This record gives sequence, C-alpha cells and structure tokens, in this order.
Amino acid sequence: MPRNPRRNRIGLQTKAICLLALIVIGVTGASAWFFHTTVRTLQRNTDQQFVRQICQALGLAAEEAIVRGDKVRTQQLIAEFVRSYPVRYAAIFSADERTLATSIPNTQRSPWRSLVSGAVTVASIEQVDDDTLAACIPIVRRASDGGVDELMGSIRVVMDTSETARRLAKARQRILLIGAAVILAAMPLGMLVVGRLFLRPIRQLALASRDLARGEFSTRCHVISNDELGELGLAFDSMASEIARQRGELISANEELENKVALRTGELSQANARLRDEMAEKEDFLRAVSHDLNAPLRNIAGMATMIVTQWQGRLPEEVVARLGRIQANVEVQNSLISELLELSRIRSRPERRRVVDLESLMSDLGGSFEYELQARGIELVVHSPLPALLVEKNRFRQVFQNLIDNAIKYMDRPSGGRIEIGARLEGGRYRITVADNGPGIPPEDQKRIFHVFRRGGNQRVPGRGVGLALVKSVVANYEGRVVVESEPGHGATFMIELPERTTRPAAQEACV
Repeated sequence: MPRNPRRNRIGLQTKAICLLALIVIGVTGASAWFFHTTVRTLQRNTDQQFVRQICQALGLAAEEAIVRGDKVRTQQLIAEFVRSYPVRYAAIFSADERTLATSIPNTQRSPWRSLVSGAVTVASIEQVDDDTLAACIPIVRRASDGGVDELMGSIRVVMDTSETARRLAKARQRILLIGAAVILAAMPLGMLVVGRLFLRPIRQLALASRDLARGEFSTRCHVISNDELGELGLAFDSMASEIARQRGELISANEELENKVALRTGELSQANARLRDEMAEKEDFLRAVSHDLNAPLRNIAGMATMIVTQWQGRLPEEVVARLGRIQANVEVQNSLISELLELSRIRSRPERRRVVDLESLMSDLGGSFEYELQARGIELVVHSPLPALLVEKNRFRQVFQNLIDNAIKYMDRPSGGRIEIGARLEGGRYRITVADNGPGIPPEDQKRIFHVFRRGGNQRVPGRGVGLALVKSVVANYEGRVVVESEPGHGATFMIELPERTTRPAAQEACV
C-alpha cells in the first residue's frame, strides 16, 4: 500500500522554525551564561578589591594605636569600621596573635571566627559563599631607612556580600528577560525570512511540478533568485520547455505513425481480401480439378472392372494383370486427390475444437495399426500421462496417424522395432514426441520432408509425400511447430510443440 506523503507530515517551515529556535535559544543561552559569569566574576573581584582597600585603610589607622598598645583606640576603630561597612565580623590581632579589638566580645562565641583563624603573614581574600567574603590582611610597618618591614599585626574581616548577590540576581533576571524577548522577536522574524526566502520558491516549484504532472506543459515556476533556488527554478523551467518540445515531436511522430498504420492497414486489408479471393479460387480450382479428375478415373476404373468381369476367361493373364494395375493406380490417384483437398481445407475450413484426450486417441490408433504392428514385430509404447487438448479431433487424429504410419513403413528391423509416444509441459508449451528405432533420416532430408511431394531418400517405401506436410500445416494452425531429430542408423524423433494457451481446455468441458 503506497505511503501517503501528507499524512502526519511535518512541514519544511515548521522544521526550519524549530531549527532556528534551537539556534537562537542556544546562542542566547550561551551569551547569557557568558555575560552572567563575567559580571559575577567582575563583581566578586570588585568586592575583594574593596575589602582589601578598607582593610588597608583600617590597618593604617590602627598602626599607631597598636604601637602604643592603646586597646581603647583600636576598639573604637573596629566599632566605626563595623558601623560604616556591611561587616559581620572584624578583629585586630597583634603580631603574636593576641586579640587587640573585635566586633564581637570574647565572651560571645562567634560563628565567623573560624573562617579567619591562624597566623597571617600574607594577605588572603576568599569568597566563602554567595553572601560571605573572608579576608585576612597583615598590618606591616614600612621601614623608613630602607630596612626590613615590621609585622605589627593583622586585620581579620568577614564581609556581608548579600547585596552583591541581589544585584547579580537582578542582572540574571534582566538577562533572562532580554533572552526571552530576543527569542520571541526572532520567531516571527524567522518565519517571515524563511517563508519569503526559502518556502515561497519551493512552493512555486511544487505547484509547477503538479501542473506539469497533470499535463499542463506550458507551466513555469518563474523563481527569480541569485542563489541555488534560482538555479533550481531555471533548471525546472528548462526541463519543462524540453518536455513540451519532446511532447510536440512525439505527437507529430504519433500522428505520422497513425497515418502510416492506417495506410498499411488499408493495404493489408486489401491484401487479405485478395488472399481470401485467391484461396477461394484455389479451393474452387481444386474442387473442379478433383471432380474433373475423379470422373475419368472412375470411368477408367469401371471400364477395367467390366473388361475383367466379362472377358476374364478369354484374356491373357498379362492383360488381366495390367488391368489390375490400372485399377490400383486409379485408387492411388483418388486417395492423393482426397489428401490434397484435405490439405487445402486445413487453414480455410477449420473444424470445431473439442477436448481430446490424447491417451484415448493413441489407444484408438493402436487398435487401428494392430495388424501392421504385429506383422512387422513392432511394439507401440505410450508413456502416460498424456494431456487433454482443446483441438480439432479429426485433424489431430490424422497428425498422429501419419507419424505412426511413417514409423511403421520405414522400420527396417525384422523384429525388435519400437515406437514410443510421450508428452511433457515445459515453459508453457506442450512437447509431444513420436520416436522410433528405425533407420533414421539423413540430415539433408530432415527439412524437405515437411514439404508437399518431398520424401526422404528411401524411395522404395510407398508414399505420396503429403502426410508430413499435413502434419506441419495442422500444427501451424495452433501457433506450434514440428521438428525432427535423427541420426542415420539411430532412429528418428518427431517433436510437436504446442503453446499451452492455445490448446488449454476450459475447466467445464469434458474429454471427447
């Protein structure tokens, strides 16, 4: 069952829009991710730089207080620092890790102290999470004389960066909104671009192809474009023009052919009419000749019989013998005339076809030739099964009667002669064989024996050269052929080939 191309079809425009949407979503998503990652990195770097600067400013302010050991001043600095900036924890330590000031009293347990514990010799700033930044900044007193700097202490700070997280969240929302707006704007724009640049030429080509398939050979797609679709449209228009041209030539050729066929049909009808007239004239001629020949031959035979009857006792034996030869020759000539008339009627006067069982026909012929077969010591073998054919019964009886009679007449064995009849169906054709183990037929005689009055080399065997011509003519009426295969001294095989389609009996007909 042919597949319906329109059933459950996904259009080219839908596929193009889906592909475009995937591309836009991919590009927009990648751009948004890159932008968000960049902004977050910049914001965190800014926060770390800010923390570093305010811690350094606090360290400079607390340096003198640390030198004097003024804990009150350092505590005031820490308090001002916490009030000025979003700090969750801040503390100043001495170089020997003693707490000089802290935003959370030592009597309270701070959850942030563990983030900034340990000795500090190098500044370190770490982003703990999105809302927390931990910094450890050493307080170093620069040597005025170019000597070694002195570590005075360190500042430990835990900064609240939730504001930065909120700004990043707002930036992420803006990016998502912008991406969604870009995608929504790209969809109709993509549909418009795909429809105008790609789908419209393709639809024009499809409509032109349908028109061309319906026989509208003047149709053209008229796709105007400077790309591959334009080249495809030009190729289609060129193809349509070529098809229209070839169709015109084909129509002209068909008209010319029809005129020639009509002319030849008329000539053939005239030739058939002349042939029918000639066949009718030939039949009339044969009937006239047979009548004109039969009449004097009957008179000759009657006179010879009357002379023998009336003068038998007074005529010499030689005269009686010659009169007998006259009677025998008259009978031979009458038989020859009858066979020639029958040969002329095979094509012009076909008999009614009926279903003939070849096995029954061979059984009847075996009975007819029983005396000759026994007298010559010949065995007739019929290999079953033989088919039932829709043919002219009398004509096919003559066919096999002539073939069996020839095999008997030409058999040169005093005993041990054998005639075999068989049949098989191969490739839609019946092959019926009549084979003997007689003297065989020389190669130079195998073709001419099927012509009237042509016989094989052994002329001592009586015959008139009509029987095999009759066999060939009858078989030709069924679009068949008869051939002989033989080697001198090894017998002869006559093979009759008949198309199954011309001899197949109808299922309801009975064998006769």
